[in-house]
Amino acid sequence: MSPRNPHVVETQKDEEFTADLVMSCEHWERAEELGARAVVGRPSYGYRIWVSPGAVQDELAQRGPLEVAE
Repeated sequence: MSPRNPHVVETQKDEEFTADLVMSCEHWERAEELGARAVVGRPSYGYRIWVSPGAVQDELAQRGPLEVAE
């Protein structure tokens, strides 16, 4: 993530965020509710990169690096 500092948000407390990319737990409970899709690949230390709905998710979905939405 360098050189940027991540902005920490607690979605369990319903804090809102506008990020296109989210680093969260491998089995993020709110991913489906929020429309987020995981980037293909295995988790690292129990975390994954998720992509929020929008232009970035649409572009990555066309290129294929997102897991298939269930």
